[in-house]
Amino acid sequence: MQVSWKAGRDEFDPGQPEKATGGEHGGHYLVRGGKTLALEGEPPKRIIVTAFQSTADAQRWYASPEYPALRAIRQRAAKARGFIVEGVGE
Repeated sequence: MQVSWKAGRDEFDPGQPEKATGGEHGGHYLVRGGKTLALEGEPPKRIIVTAFQSTADAQRWYASPEYPALRAIRQRAAKARGFIVEGVGE
């Protein structure tokens, strides 16, 4: 079952570098920024959706030795929320 890491950012500093991540654990971007049209409620200023083949792959990526440095950059650049969400098979 495909799962997705979803991050919604309410504050975002575009001056901070953004580096692709997740590929070494099978992840790939489905959504990275782009225009957001709110139908109900306030949307975050930026949305990122990264797809993984499994929850275990997403968790390995999040717990990987490489990610803490990138997480620190994200935390300095944005007020964000992150979730792993199960999806449907292809």
